[in-house]
Amino acid sequence: MGSSFYKKTDGKVISPYGSKEVRDPDREVALFGLKKLFNQVSKDILSIDMNACMNYRMDDDDIKSIKNINILIGEMDKLVSEKKIDEMIAMFGSAELKKMEGVAHFPFFEDPKVLNKTLEEVFSTYI
Repeated sequence: MGSSFYKKTDGKVISPYGSKEVRDPDREVALFGLKKLFNQVSKDILSIDMNACMNYRMDDDDIKSIKNINILIGEMDKLVSEKKIDEMIAMFGSAELKKMEGVAHFPFFEDPKVLNKTLEEVFSTYI
């Protein structure tokens, strides 16, 4: 990282996988190891997990009966659209949206402290 194989310039990151414009090159470089690890070891795990999510179904009445829903999302998450979040809140009938600062779709890898703080805040309201 920082070699000719992976370097950063003003707003641009260049790697063996190509180059791209990014808002925060330092963050992109910091996540490089995680992205590489995901590509190597998680394809089967992600496939199984995604299939389980896609195939799981609940009855509408069961969904609406769930109470105290908190939807946690990273403020920089590009994988979940605002429209889908609004649809999910409407589906539950009510839910509280909490956006975690400085993280995207994988807060448990990107900044576990932010996720931990958010979970502590959510659970403290139920104690």
